[in-house]
Amino acid sequence: MTKPLLKLKWQGSRFNRLSEGEQGEIVLHNSYAGALARYIGPEAETVRALLKHGLDGAPTGVAAELAFNGFLVPEAADEIVMADDLHRQEHARRDAFELILMPNENCNFRCVYCYESFLHNKMLRPVIDGVLRFAENRIADLDELTVGWFGGEPLTAPEIIEEISTHLRSLCAAHDVAYFSSMVTNGYLLDEKMADMLMRAEVRQFQITLDGPKEHHDRLRLLGNRRDGTFDRIFENLMALTRRDDQFDVVVRVNFDQNSSADIEPFVAELNVALADDARFYLDFHPVGQWGGPNDERLMPCDASNGRESRALFFDRARREGFDLRNLRQRLRPNGAACYAANPNSVVIGSNGTVYKCTVAFEDERNHVGRIDETGDLNLDEERLALWVSDPENLDAGCTSCHFRPSCRGDACPWARIRTGQTHCPSDQINIDKILQVLAQEAVAEG
Repeated sequence: MTKPLLKLKWQGSRFNRLSEGEQGEIVLHNSYAGALARYIGPEAETVRALLKHGLDGAPTGVAAELAFNGFLVPEAADEIVMADDLHRQEHARRDAFELILMPNENCNFRCVYCYESFLHNKMLRPVIDGVLRFAENRIADLDELTVGWFGGEPLTAPEIIEEISTHLRSLCAAHDVAYFSSMVTNGYLLDEKMADMLMRAEVRQFQITLDGPKEHHDRLRLLGNRRDGTFDRIFENLMALTRRDDQFDVVVRVNFDQNSSADIEPFVAELNVALADDARFYLDFHPVGQWGGPNDERLMPCDASNGRESRALFFDRARREGFDLRNLRQRLRPNGAACYAANPNSVVIGSNGTVYKCTVAFEDERNHVGRIDETGDLNLDEERLALWVSDPENLDAGCTSCHFRPSCRGDACPWARIRTGQTHCPSDQINIDKILQVLAQEAVAEG
């Protein structure tokens, strides 16, 4: 029998993070509930006391608000077990599957920091057939199918995207299965005609990279001839998207290095003017890394600390320019910072039929977890697969005690864990106080 609320003892959740603002306000985040709250003045002092000393009996007033949002929990609650259950439920799902497909592993770009070797070209006919058969074999068990398009550059193989999308959409419609589709593209080929096809194919979410203003972008993101820049064409295609009436979302990813970081904030302001407050566009920021490409030694990446600080600064500028920080908020929610590669119900299928878990390190054997055949069988290597979908949060002492555990589960980067033997903390966890302050200011601005 459940103990009555009047007799319960309440305490601050182990998954709380309290960030102090410059004016005495506090910002709270709870990674198990995905809750975010801001308190000022006397109310902030009350919240501090409640979280520190707990509460006997039924919570009322601000204490009831804290309990409702998971910041206060019953003293008897085993939050580690609760977090484990959350993780297990996600891993145990069999009603949802994600296919990340590479219709062409070659690319029309040769970005300076790229790590891919472009060993394969367009998806082979037996692989296309295998993808379709796999979906047909699994569809009766699914409530949701998600397809992500990756490369290389996926838009160099539009006919493959259209064929597979048409078949999968029809299959999902016939079985009352929700269908979602996204694409990581450089945007160079995303003209009006291509956009028409993608909307018909229900590809509605895009990540497109603009690495700062033209002079920096064209230094980093070159066409295949390694001479010509690409900024103008991509920007023109983005502007064409703003003139469409379709429903879609575009994350404009901005990679930055030591050379470009000083010019990113003014660039954000320029983007705001260009996108004319179009709510379908969001910004994301990532420091350029030495990701294993042939030019690693010539790159000028920011060091880890400067990269994190700059990233928070750029998000704050995006907030002040009126951009929605939805993708940043998403990473603070339960499972929000866990990599797709740690999900047993997500696979990457290369153009030659190799099944991967991760869209990095394509040539490393540990990332080759199977090979799809024409019948749709993934032929998975269970031993290699286990490397990616293990349970690191209960093996790493840092994860066990971390407030961010339900958000990343120790799986922010399983590839880094496999390589080093240690869990990898996401940037948003390391720089959580700055991130929380940015998000709190966004909430204040919204009312």
